[in-house]
Amino acid sequence: MSDANPIGTGLPTPPQGLRVLRAFVVLIFLVGCGGCSITGSWKTIAVDPPGLPFPIERMSFDRDHNYTATCLYEGENRTSTGQYRWNGFTLDVMQAGKKQQSYRVRRHLDGKLVLTLGEGDRKVSTIMIKEDPPLPDGASRE
Repeated sequence: MSDANPIGTGLPTPPQGLRVLRAFVVLIFLVGCGGCSITGSWKTIAVDPPGLPFPIERMSFDRDHNYTATCLYEGENRTSTGQYRWNGFTLDVMQAGKKQQSYRVRRHLDGKLVLTLGEGDRKVSTIMIKEDPPLPDGASRE
């Protein structure tokens, strides 16, 4: 029996175990990043390294590529809104009249979203979790 690839590339067919491993890795990626969507509301639960400032407290993304962020500046909560662009690795946020801000983004297998600014020893990340959507007035989650 020949080891040639049946589609005629002339390359050897990978062993069955390697094909299963590749399929497993793809499945883990798809399940682990939750479809890789960032649509919804997120809140900061930690900053890395601890103690460094990262002004974003909450951030929401809609399907029309609009964002709303609640940020802490000089002890005051401020809201910023604008457009965002997301490619699975980088998040670019554009606010009217401001310079575009780019974040490197990772999704953890547990669903957490990590936004990182800077490089090397000037790098800071915020770890965010997805928030439940707000309930109508008078409703409870019990």
